[in-house]
Amino acid sequence: MATEQESQLSALLVPIQDKMLLVPNVTIAELINFEKPNASGDTPEWHLGQLTWREQTIPVVSFEIANGEEYRGDTANARVAIVNGITGQRELSFYAIIVQGIPHSVKLTESEIVKQDEKVGEVEMVAVQAAGEPAIIPNLDKLEKMILDFGLA
Repeated sequence: MATEQESQLSALLVPIQDKMLLVPNVTIAELINFEKPNASGDTPEWHLGQLTWREQTIPVVSFEIANGEEYRGDTANARVAIVNGITGQRELSFYAIIVQGIPHSVKLTESEIVKQDEKVGEVEMVAVQAAGEPAIIPNLDKLEKMILDFGLA
């Protein structure tokens, strides 16, 4: 049980293929129904295309492929999570990742997030147990750098 001195983090557990991402709740701007992104030429495999959201064209990426994993395609549960850019780059205010279901909100204290000794992928920072549930804290800085480096913003 958390003491009154422990501050709580409002977070989201975001389902992707075979795992959950743990992110602060301000990371996700909106969750929308899945729509197939418009293909956009010669781009990395993890770039699935572009979509228009609130009159802006934003890149859609597969977290799984960017992480060096297999992306099995869109499922009946697929949704699009619009992600707030965190690096402060004006040209990448938002981007989207395909998620597999609806994220759920959790309130966590620091003591409820326990680092796990698991190997992590290219765009993952650390594996954790968050309130007893296995999750991955993603390296969104690195993912955003990949998007910017390929001129996809």
